[in-house]
Amino acid sequence: RWSRQRHLRSRARCCRRRCVRDRQSIAFAVGGAFLEVWLVGALGADDDPHTIREIRHEATDVAHVRVRVQAPSWMPAKRLRIYHNREVAIDTNLEIGHGSGAPVVRLDEVFTIPVEADSFFVARIDGESTPHPYLNSTPISISGVLLLDADNDGTYTPPGLAP
Repeated sequence: RWSRQRHLRSRARCCRRRCVRDRQSIAFAVGGAFLEVWLVGALGADDDPHTIREIRHEATDVAHVRVRVQAPSWMPAKRLRIYHNREVAIDTNLEIGHGSGAPVVRLDEVFTIPVEADSFFVARIDGESTPHPYLNSTPISISGVLLLDADNDGTYTPPGLAP
């Protein structure tokens, strides 16, 4: 039987179709800092976290998006943007810079974003410069999608579609 553990041990034995299916459920683009995102409850970072492609069913008018950014000291991670549906809801600069002595965890924070209906969220981290000689381009990382069933009707209805 195919299993993720076996896949990690020996990629040669892996069925390509199953790997693609598995990767689709946890997809994110990394060309920079490592970016983790969750939808959490009102109590904070550890309140019933839901990650990429998991639907959080909760009757609410605000979403709590937890973002953790990790990067080696040589990698710049300067600007965080969180998209709510297709609009930028959070656009902020990270306080911690890069260079000698920079911590690995650059940010671990919960952001509150008002919502009116079922919504999706995507986070993005951009570097400010190219970290030569390690990379040849400006670092960027984009998370997979977080889904919120804000009316708690048991069904995620994508924004913009008529019920």
